[in-house]
Amino acid sequence: MSSQAKAQASLLSIEGLCVEFTDRQSRSVKAVRDVSLNIEKGEMVAVVGESGSGKTALGMSIVRLLPGAGRITSGSILFDGLDLLAAEDRDLRAIRGKRIGVVFQDPMSSLNPYMTVGRQIAEVVELHLGLSRRDAREQAKELLDIVGIADAGKRVDQYPHEFSGGMRQRVMIAIAVSCKPDLVIADEPTTALDSTVQAQVLDLLDRLRAKIGMSVILISHDLALVAGRADRVSVMYGGRIFEQAKAAELFTQAANPYTRALLAAMPENAIADDELYQIPGMPPDLSVEVEACEFAPRCERAEAVCSEKRPTFTAVSDQHFSRCHFAEEFFEK
Repeated sequence: MSSQAKAQASLLSIEGLCVEFTDRQSRSVKAVRDVSLNIEKGEMVAVVGESGSGKTALGMSIVRLLPGAGRITSGSILFDGLDLLAAEDRDLRAIRGKRIGVVFQDPMSSLNPYMTVGRQIAEVVELHLGLSRRDAREQAKELLDIVGIADAGKRVDQYPHEFSGGMRQRVMIAIAVSCKPDLVIADEPTTALDSTVQAQVLDLLDRLRAKIGMSVILISHDLALVAGRADRVSVMYGGRIFEQAKAAELFTQAANPYTRALLAAMPENAIADDELYQIPGMPPDLSVEVEACEFAPRCERAEAVCSEKRPTFTAVSDQHFSRCHFAEEFFEK
């Protein structure tokens, strides 16, 4: 299948996306660099990497919700055949919330503290589904029940501050899925939650994905969190995708030193009585463009070519790609 045909067949197709921000020193920070990604109907794709790797900028670009300092400078984003970058604002408003739902990182800052959670859910279905205020309130109660919030009839009239962190995140998920969207972008949906609540939130997303048939982009810094849940994983570093593969293959046969370093840093991979592995150095300065491998200064396997030439995105097996000069050697090990 040609790349054009594949883009048309995919629910979401991102090609050559570049996103820049202007920082306080008026420097251009290239947060997303030439990223291409396809999302098929009904699948979960995890986008992982350290903080500052460009994950959130990528996710917010899809729905064009970048902050004022951010701008998309090149590339294309097709959603079910519609060019989102060329779409009028009214068309985007019709898609956001109805066909594409978003679960933001921090529910406390995303929810309106002056509105009940029921009203915040209800206004979405009123706007996109045309329900009356009474029917929308009933729908809000049903959604609270679906996402596992007990005593929904009472909770629907409470405010965000009356909910725990995990419950607020469930409210955000209820809002995101209220119109049975085709795609949900979940940006660090378990941030600041304990491990038990994290599992509950991700189990909820899995159940809703199966029930509604929606696709999910799960953005996370934690590889362990997406293990066993995602169909495919894209690993970002320095604004680029460094590795992309089916989840099962990536966890067993990673073909990129950055991915292998992330895997080594997972607590469950620590050897007894040893300190938890830390990747040396710091992430790259995204205001500086280098014609080299961005990970080279931190890579324990770097050679001269890594600091002289940027590696290409190389296929090491079917649907498995790695941005490394020695990708095939890593894959074979």
